[in-house]
Amino acid sequence: MKAALVEDGYRLYEQIWSDQPPLFTHMLVVWRQMFGPGDAAARSLVAILVSLGLASAGRIATWLGQSPRAGVLAILLLIAARSFPKLSMAVMIGLPAISVALASVWLMIASAHGRLRRPTLLLCGALFACSMQVKLFTVILAPMVLCVCAMTCTRAATALPRRWVVVVDTLLLMTGFTIATLLLAPLGEPGWRQQLLQPHLKTGLPTDDTIYDSLRSVVMRFLEDAPLMLACLSTMLLAGRDAVRRATPMLLWIATSVVVLSQANPLWGHHRVMFSIPAAVMTAVAATAILRRGTSPPLAPASNRVSSRRIVSVALAIALGYGLASLLYSAATLGRGREGTMDAEVLGRLTALQPRTKWVLSDDPHLVHAAGMRVPPETAVLSLKRLQRDLTEEQLSEVISRYQPKLVLLARHEWDAEFPGAINRLTADYMLVLTKRQGRVRLFERVPE
Repeated sequence: MKAALVEDGYRLYEQIWSDQPPLFTHMLVVWRQMFGPGDAAARSLVAILVSLGLASAGRIATWLGQSPRAGVLAILLLIAARSFPKLSMAVMIGLPAISVALASVWLMIASAHGRLRRPTLLLCGALFACSMQVKLFTVILAPMVLCVCAMTCTRAATALPRRWVVVVDTLLLMTGFTIATLLLAPLGEPGWRQQLLQPHLKTGLPTDDTIYDSLRSVVMRFLEDAPLMLACLSTMLLAGRDAVRRATPMLLWIATSVVVLSQANPLWGHHRVMFSIPAAVMTAVAATAILRRGTSPPLAPASNRVSSRRIVSVALAIALGYGLASLLYSAATLGRGREGTMDAEVLGRLTALQPRTKWVLSDDPHLVHAAGMRVPPETAVLSLKRLQRDLTEEQLSEVISRYQPKLVLLARHEWDAEFPGAINRLTADYMLVLTKRQGRVRLFERVPE
């Protein structure tokens, strides 16, 4: 919806309320102009970026595991992870942002012994800045990126001590990041701090999650890929210290995710990949290290080694089996779930009314966009979090007065529970024409004057 409003001439942050950075919206505008405004075109852009992320994760696993088998296994584990196929095909920006950040790490690894190391580091910093201008939560990956930068630096063609090489490489990385951020970030747009930063942090409001609630949400996100996490834990325990040392960047990623996401408010489904991606890479690295022991002198009695391999095989079988079942389930139900489809009756009613109006006040802009209509720019994001924080009932009334929408569609939030009486006041000039799902989905049409 935000891309469609930008195409109509409205400006992000100044007129269009947006709690996300601008880069993906502008990319989507260009993509829509090339391939059309349909959902399929938008999903294809996400799928391309996610494919880049998969390849990058595989390359990182190959480097950490010192074997192509680790890269292949990491990719298979990621494809099989719960909800990864759904997120890779949804018009959601979390996974594309992580994919761009992983591409910067891939380039960093590829340039470790090359002549173009320093220019490549500038490009890596710029790519990481691009990932944050898709979604700010990739700042979680910054310690991991710096760790990889230090691990890949070499003393080739320089007489500097290694610690100074690390400092120079880090400064080059940060220079590329700073330049790209200054070029891409909406620093000159009014209200960008309020829209980009405040909605994602705890600000002391009664509606904020407590630290306990946030940590519980982190644990739940961690356990949503429980078989993969079980495989990761078991293989890392059995792989030995060397594999754990080589997996340090991924351990740092998970630790940073726990610290940062415990301050987020609230957590969403795409946050789970902050655990599943490093877990898949760590599992692949550890499993490769264990399988490599067969060609080395035995480090433990034969019976213990056989028992360890059986445990690893069972753990990997559980993770892969569970993940493949999820993949098949996602493919079989694609287009039937709430997130993958529209309510046909509501969409049909909106489409029938489309020639008579352009504006629809709604908390489900995806559904409105599918019907060829627009939501007012000020309500491009009408999330429960925003309604609880900074969008008052009076402001919504002003939006209705300014745009005179002929339709009001409420399809996502429990309005009666969260804002008792507000619906009756906001829709005083409207009549209820359609209700679905025990009244949660309601469509109102303005009463003719």
